[in-house]
Order: sequence, then C-alpha cells, then structure tokens
Amino acid sequence: MKVVLIGDSIRGGYQKLVAAKLKSRADVWWPADNCRHIVWTLDHFKEWIEDQKPDIVHANNGIHDAAFDVYGDGEPQILLEQYRLGLKRLLARLKSRLPQTRLIWATTTPRYWKLPGRPQKEWPVWPHIARYNDAAIEIMHDAGIPVNDLNRVVMTRGVTRCICSDGCHMTTFGSKVLSEAVVKAIHSAM
Repeated sequence: MKVVLIGDSIRGGYQKLVAAKLKSRADVWWPADNCRHIVWTLDHFKEWIEDQKPDIVHANNGIHDAAFDVYGDGEPQILLEQYRLGLKRLLARLKSRLPQTRLIWATTTPRYWKLPGRPQKEWPVWPHIARYNDAAIEIMHDAGIPVNDLNRVVMTRGVTRCICSDGCHMTTFGSKVLSEAVVKAIHSAM
C-alpha cells in the first residue's frame, strides 16, 4: 500500500513519524517541497500525486491560503472563493485520474497573531483559518471524503503546548500529536 502525504511545512514535522509508525503496513511518500497553498498543489498534482499512484492521499492546504496581507492589500494570499474552487478542482482531478485513490482531507492547524512583548498564551489565534476549514469541511463532506480535524486536535491538546514560539509550526509534542492523528486517519482508510 502506498500513502502520499501532501501539506505545508506542518507536514514536515510529522511526516517521518507517520512513516515510522506505518512502516510495516505502507510505503509513505511526501514531496521534498512545501506544498504551500492549493494552487501550488494543483500545479504539482501530476508529479506529487498522479505519478506516485497512491492508494491513499492524506492532504491539506490552508495556512498559506489564509496567510493574511502577503501582498500588502489586506487580503488572504488565496481568497476564500479561490480556495473553494481549488479544492473542487483537486477532487475532480483525483476522481478522473486516480479513481481508486482514497483521499483524507486534513484541516489547517491554528496559527497565532504574534503580539510583541506579550507571552504566547495571550496571542490570539487567526480567526479566519476557521472560515477556510469550514469551507473545506463542507466540500469534503459533500463529496463523501473523510476529514481529519487536525485543527481540533491541536486545540484540544493545547495550542501553547503544540505550537512553537514562531506562532505557526509545531513543537516536538505538537508533531507527535499530529502524527498520531494522521496515522489513525490512514488506518481508518486502509
């Protein structure tokens, strides 16, 4: 069985842990690149997904999509409408090119607004990530795709324990917690 992990730099924290935990049951592969936003993933669909011929794809895009004010215009990097369209295009490509491949969609993990001079526990979480996750959950549920709610996993296990001081990436504990959730979701799809 072949499993492909698609995702942003958060995936980089858990991918080796997932591969080690699934070693006896699956060949786990991931791109060397950060998969960034949904448009970047679609641009690399053939190389990262289609050419790999996976049985299961565990995927997420969202942190880069929802990244606020990247272009200095006060808007997210990928507008919510573009994100929704990108997710629908991903599903259509999977269905037409890899109809036997099972997709598991993972929600985007929380991210902090860093407030200089204030402790991390006082930093607010980006509220607009919830809108991106809600859109993805709706699209995936409508398509019958299982959702691995990594956002909820981090919120439940403790945002300040899971997210490091850069406000985005996972601590060692956070990566371990996410790896457990990813392995559980993949086992459910096997």
